[in-house]
Amino acid sequence: MLGCKTAIVEVAVPVDKITTVDLVSHGVDPSAYLLSINFTGSGGALPLRVHGNVPRHDPTDKQIIVYGARLGATGIDIPTVNIAATWIVTPDDEIPFKSLVTAFREFDLQRYDAAVVPANVAVEASIGRAVFDWMLSFSTKKRVEEFLGNAVTYSHQINDLLPVICHTTGVPLMPDELRGRLNRLRSHRNDVAHRGAPKAPISRETAAEFVTAAVFGFHYARLLHAGVLRAQMDGRLPMAGHN
Repeated sequence: MLGCKTAIVEVAVPVDKITTVDLVSHGVDPSAYLLSINFTGSGGALPLRVHGNVPRHDPTDKQIIVYGARLGATGIDIPTVNIAATWIVTPDDEIPFKSLVTAFREFDLQRYDAAVVPANVAVEASIGRAVFDWMLSFSTKKRVEEFLGNAVTYSHQINDLLPVICHTTGVPLMPDELRGRLNRLRSHRNDVAHRGAPKAPISRETAAEFVTAAVFGFHYARLLHAGVLRAQMDGRLPMAGHN
């Protein structure tokens, strides 16, 4: 759902020796964020990942050090190991998308409560960008910042202001079903932010609903933002800053 890629790497890992695998040389993007790495051994050897005294998993590290542990007295001396590396590129300035990735990682780790805040941030920040640029057609940056910060919260943006933006830009309205799920996600996010925890533990099914809604909300926000910029370019809205 996020557009991840998986690189399948087959390398020779001699038993009782250490081998360094450079994932970039096997097709992984140099700026990739590694989401998971799976090792499958063969030929009587068990691939073990080597680390220092303090184990750390750096998702940006593309160098993997593998030790070929011998299993039993039989087997070949230089077996092959299949490494499946699942990765995604997250631009440094794309905070909403990074939050979406974080939400999915928390879901994958079965930390369902922890997926709530980043899932909501992914949508709220994306919608906020579109709303901000739309309002720049009618006011100054300072007044827009004050208005969105003090008066028109995220709830008002998706429930009250969004229909107006869609009407002036020609972007289709957000489906009621999606908006309802995003409102439910927002409510759980408020529980976590204000109380430190949701009112009740979040189930796997509910978490799955939230992260899925976040994906659709994120992409809808991108559609909305593109519609705002297009309306400004073709004159249906005043250009930002020309008010």
